[in-house]
Amino acid sequence: MLAYVEPTTLEQALDLLAEDEEARPLAGGQSLMVLLRLGLARPRSLVSLQAIPGLDDVVREDGRLRIGPMVTYRRITDGPGVPMPDALRDACGLVGPIPVQNVGTLGGSLCHNAPGADVPPALLALDAEAVVRSSSGARALPLSDFFRGYFETALRPGELLTAITMPAPGTASSSAYLKFSYRMVDMAMVGVAVAFRLESGIVRDVRIALGGVDVVPFRARTAEAALEGRPLEPGALRDVGRLAAEERAAISDVHASGAYRRRIIPPLVRRAFEKAMARCT
Repeated sequence: MLAYVEPTTLEQALDLLAEDEEARPLAGGQSLMVLLRLGLARPRSLVSLQAIPGLDDVVREDGRLRIGPMVTYRRITDGPGVPMPDALRDACGLVGPIPVQNVGTLGGSLCHNAPGADVPPALLALDAEAVVRSSSGARALPLSDFFRGYFETALRPGELLTAITMPAPGTASSSAYLKFSYRMVDMAMVGVAVAFRLESGIVRDVRIALGGVDVVPFRARTAEAALEGRPLEPGALRDVGRLAAEERAAISDVHASGAYRRRIIPPLVRRAFEKAMARCT
């Protein structure tokens, strides 16, 4: 029989997860409940995070944003009282229908790591880190190290994602997220997140992240290097889109072939940069 436990402190939750490696933390439940219903996850107990204070905080400290894993998509799109990067707001506004946005959480999305999810590539382009804790200590991981494989992350048994941190948006920085799917509520066949800093018409600190293309979201680092220090001109964006499409072999599945995904990447990269650039003016 599946047990349900609702600890009231983070320490209690970590102790419960340490005692039973088959226990699963429960945030908004949008991803986990699907796995339970399909029989793809069979935990002995669910450790609810709903009653633990602080896990839904959004704060700015020392030039960085710290977002709790229980923060919902809707809270980000509605505005948490702290300025959010546009790419994250874009991504949260494209996650599923409104009921999913109301209860689904950023932490749940990262830990589920479903191919085609909107939030992971946005956070990857925003240079975010995952802060994880266990009963024996804490560690911080760049998201490029957090995503490991198909529905797989770097979380160890007994560990819990306790925060997502990233640089706070600056006055000269901009970002955007776009996705391609048959319906806007569907997972992305291709999702593109871009972020950069504009300096006298030249882009700096370029970051491009792709989702839905491979089993994990990833940075298009060759394309980033090609655009660094250049103006956002049509020729540069054509080069960057082509290089981003060549970064990795795209997967084929029931939704689209790898070749089709690669054709989508260049125009989506261009449009994401144009959207972010429009926000600079």
